[in-house]
Amino acid sequence: MALDPATRSNGCVEIVRGTHRLGLLSDRGSTLSESDARRHCPADRVEPLEVQPGHAVLLHNWLIHRSGTNGSDVPRRAFTACYMDGRTRSVLTGARFPMVFGSLPDRPDHYVLQLLQERATYRENARLAEEYALSLQRDNLALRASRDEIERYARSLEAERLARQPRAA
Repeated sequence: MALDPATRSNGCVEIVRGTHRLGLLSDRGSTLSESDARRHCPADRVEPLEVQPGHAVLLHNWLIHRSGTNGSDVPRRAFTACYMDGRTRSVLTGARFPMVFGSLPDRPDHYVLQLLQERATYRENARLAEEYALSLQRDNLALRASRDEIERYARSLEAERLARQPRAA
């Protein structure tokens, strides 16, 4: 909301109409890369939003927008508020932002429920994989014991064969 006149001469807000439909263009907050600025903000698409004191501008946070520098003697003061979905969390802390209106249900967000389900599935798969690996180890031990028994039997047969063989004089 403008507290003073916001005009081109004192650096009013400028927008590029429709760019909110591009989605979030940067994972660095409000910083737009130079290549995105060249691609999406040609001078002929930039529109100034001049407003008188007491008037407000509402825009989508993803809309490409900026304020120019104030090179005049006229101040350009304004009140800014950013409203977000109540489920929004800080990417730094995971905490929710203060609620201005309404309330959230006590149940976890749908994506948290999905993550919990996936975690349960992964844990069950890990448990089954470990159980299978242990069964393979048991089978391997049984096979080694069987192999050892077969080798002992084969040696005993070889010893009997040698014992029955006449000795050369």
